[in-house]
Amino acid sequence: MADPIIQTFNYTLDPVIQISGLLYLLGSLTVSSLSDLRRLAAQKDFSEVWGAFTILLLTLDMYLLLIGSIPGIALLLKWALILSFTVLTTTGKIFRISTMDVTAITALLALLNPAEILLAGLILLLANELLHPFLKKFGEAGAYPFLPVVFTVNLLLITYHLLGGPNAINQITLT
Repeated sequence: MADPIIQTFNYTLDPVIQISGLLYLLGSLTVSSLSDLRRLAAQKDFSEVWGAFTILLLTLDMYLLLIGSIPGIALLLKWALILSFTVLTTTGKIFRISTMDVTAITALLALLNPAEILLAGLILLLANELLHPFLKKFGEAGAYPFLPVVFTVNLLLITYHLLGGPNAINQITLT
C-alpha cells in the first residue's frame, strides 16, 4: 500500500477528465494569447469562462469528496495551494499580472493534483523567466502579455500527461 503522504499529493482526477480539461484550456488560451500579444488584452469573456471552469472543478472535487473518491486532506491541500498561489500572484508577490492572467492560472491549477500544482508553479516561474525577454517586445510601460506563458505551461502539462507523467509519479514510494 502506498504511503498516505504520497497518496495525498498524487490523487488525480480521472485522466480523461484531466486531459480533456487541459485540451479545452489550450484552445481558449490559444485564442486569448494571440489577442494578448496583439493588443496586450484579451476579451473579458475568457476570464469569466475560466472562473466558471474553476468553480465547476471545485464542485466536482467536492462531489468526489462526498462519495469518498478523494481524501479530505488531499482536497484541502489542493485548494489551499491554489488559493495561496492566487493570493501571492494577485498581490504581486510572484508575478505582476492582470486579474485575467490570474484566472487563467487558477483554471489550469484546478485540473492538477497537489504535486502537479507545485510542479506547475515552478514551470510558470521558469517559463516566465525564459519568455519575458521576448514577450516584453509586445508590451508597453513595463507590462507584457502573460497569457502566452500560461499557454506554454499548459502545453507542457499536456505533453507531461500524454507521456504518462502522473503514472510515473504515482509509483514513487518512500524507502
